[in-house]
Amino acid sequence: MMFPRIDKIFNRLAKFWCRLSESAVVPVRLVFIDVGFNSYQLSSMLIDKGLINVVAFIDEEPWSHLNEMNGGKLHYPSELLAMVDRYDVKVVVKFKEQGWKPSLEALSALSKRQVSYLLLNKEMSLAQQLDAVSQEL
Repeated sequence: MMFPRIDKIFNRLAKFWCRLSESAVVPVRLVFIDVGFNSYQLSSMLIDKGLINVVAFIDEEPWSHLNEMNGGKLHYPSELLAMVDRYDVKVVVKFKEQGWKPSLEALSALSKRQVSYLLLNKEMSLAQQLDAVSQEL
């Protein structure tokens, strides 16, 4: 009985891996600022479509710290940049007039890390919100 050569097996595995990795869609990692209805609804819809993974929600309330919502833990505002660095976050989403407002220094730090900061109007329809986020992905 003959055994296939190792290089043939390796080549077959390499081709299989390439086909597998080409077809896989890797969800983008996001952080939402605030835990209100708008953030919950939008994150749920994006997760259902398979477009994102929620890394964290940013909330100032101490009683919600490290609770989980839609797969992301709730963190303090001071932890935003650490979450961005640790999990390679690509987009930070915030709704106007809701939740914590990042300082200019925090926004500058996000920009230096090439992280998009998306400020949405809560009056937008869900379809418009989805479209705005999808353009950033």
